[in-house]
Amino acid sequence: MGQDPSEGKNLPFGVEYARSSRATCKGCKNSIQQDTLRMSVREPSRHFDGLQDNWFHFTCFWKRIVPGKVEINEKSIKGIDTIRWDDQEKIREKIAGVENGDLPEAKSFSALKVEYAKTSRGKCSKCKLAIAQKEIKFAKHMSWFHQKCLFVDVKYDGEIKDIEGFGQLMDEDKLTLQDSLKEFQQLKQEIADEPKKKGKKGAKKRSAAKGEVYEEANAAKKARNDTDDANREALK
Repeated sequence: MGQDPSEGKNLPFGVEYARSSRATCKGCKNSIQQDTLRMSVREPSRHFDGLQDNWFHFTCFWKRIVPGKVEINEKSIKGIDTIRWDDQEKIREKIAGVENGDLPEAKSFSALKVEYAKTSRGKCSKCKLAIAQKEIKFAKHMSWFHQKCLFVDVKYDGEIKDIEGFGQLMDEDKLTLQDSLKEFQQLKQEIADEPKKKGKKGAKKRSAAKGEVYEEANAAKKARNDTDDANREALK
């Protein structure tokens, strides 16, 4: 069941084995090694009539796909019938995950993109208001946002300079972003301290459990159940 070559020209996604090690992943900014499976988001080219491939590592690509916001299936991926069967199966599993809403949102600066708005026609995906021409705008999962609409109560892994397109901003805007986004940066020390905090909490719970071992069984069960209300990370 091969794809029609003429249809493949306009498909929004692509897949192939890297022909060299020169290409850089648009997500993590690291090189994509020759012969490894890579996937692309295909966008209109500024240099020729047609779509160009923006390549990602396989795992980096799927971090950008949000259930309910991005529609992807086998027929929307150029070149899927040219790769090995086991790699086709990997893609089918990922597609099934998107359809079931299983993929978590990637909260990493490297999953974002920043650039200056070329016109005032685009609208923010959150507030639905126009993004002014030359204003800095941010992309997440192929949707564009004002800075104030995207960065709200969420911390991101990595560094602000990991944002795709950060290097193309003017120096003064780089400094402004570095300063204004500091509170949204997940510090490495916070990540390192997290297991310690959990360990202390666990020790306190075990100590309390020993002291209450002779309490009424129903009260003990209620106390245990009250600690069970985590794991509510919303999938977008």
